[in-house]
Amino acid sequence: MIIQKLFARAGDEDVRAQYTQTLAKIALSDQNDSSAIAAKTTAILHDIKEDRIKRATAWADHKAQAANEKRAREISARRQENENDIEFIFSDVFCDAFDRKLQVMWAGVKQRPVDDVKLPFTVSADFSRIFESVVRDTFMPWIVAKSRYIINDAARKEPSLRRRYLEKRLNDPKTAKELWNIWEQAWHHFLQEATYPEKPEEEKGGLFGSIKRAVKDTIADEEAYSVEDWQHDVQVIDEQNAETREIIKKLTSPSTVYQPPSDDDMTVLMNIFAIIPGDLRKEISDIRQIVAQEESAGRVFESFEKGRDLQLALIAVSFKDPDTYLLGEKKMLKHLLAGKKGPELRSTMPFLMRVMGDLL
Repeated sequence: MIIQKLFARAGDEDVRAQYTQTLAKIALSDQNDSSAIAAKTTAILHDIKEDRIKRATAWADHKAQAANEKRAREISARRQENENDIEFIFSDVFCDAFDRKLQVMWAGVKQRPVDDVKLPFTVSADFSRIFESVVRDTFMPWIVAKSRYIINDAARKEPSLRRRYLEKRLNDPKTAKELWNIWEQAWHHFLQEATYPEKPEEEKGGLFGSIKRAVKDTIADEEAYSVEDWQHDVQVIDEQNAETREIIKKLTSPSTVYQPPSDDDMTVLMNIFAIIPGDLRKEISDIRQIVAQEESAGRVFESFEKGRDLQLALIAVSFKDPDTYLLGEKKMLKHLLAGKKGPELRSTMPFLMRVMGDLL
């Protein structure tokens, strides 16, 4: 029954026949040992389970790849159709710049678990695509509305110069600081659930209520907050909070390859926007140079890290070259951090310890 149910589609005939024949051989054998028959039958069920998992995984990978290719085609088509649409150009430049921040961390990382430890989300190409899609599809309309002054400046340029102008403008430190403020507002708007306003007091009936209404009418306040206003606001907040939960669900969905962000990681996720790709790339390069010194690496690193938060750089460099930093005899990440005890590490590098504690 299980074989017939699970392999009922057209094209499953060969697989269905293979399992049915194997089962028939067990049933028709002269063996009277019920435990042996049960073991062989169980082995078939385990084989079927593994087959279904492989098929489901392959199908999921295929669908994900197809979705990514479709999205790439749609973005490419929109770029061609909207090359003179200044809002689209701004969104495209903004998201491309954001994607480069993520790419510095995951580029060069083999996208699979290391020593049975899943990749931190910061070095996952899959998570990068999910995060970038949330930014592009959900955040950008709100960010565009708040960035109108930048968009208007770009609109005054010749159409052929607008993209280049925005790329340069978004890299300007002053503009980057302004956009950080907008980004932070967007983050709180979309990823923090709103609370209900205080419900106004309902008017009572009877003589006392009539007197109270009469008094209020004499000092009529057109801005008075009514129960109807409150009910409308509650409905809006419920809809907004439902959207927030959907975004969080998308960002924190389980993966077989990477560790999704936890509630404690949301600040780390928000702060990715503040990354300057060139600075992070240099930190990774500097750590590699320090590690190349081997014997003095720990002492040099201790001096190098003063006043810096190197968690993202250490995670990135470790998964780019796990054989040097995480596995084998040397385990250079342990060597770099050897001067810190557990409590100090958990205090100064909480994110690194959350996602890599098992490897340390």
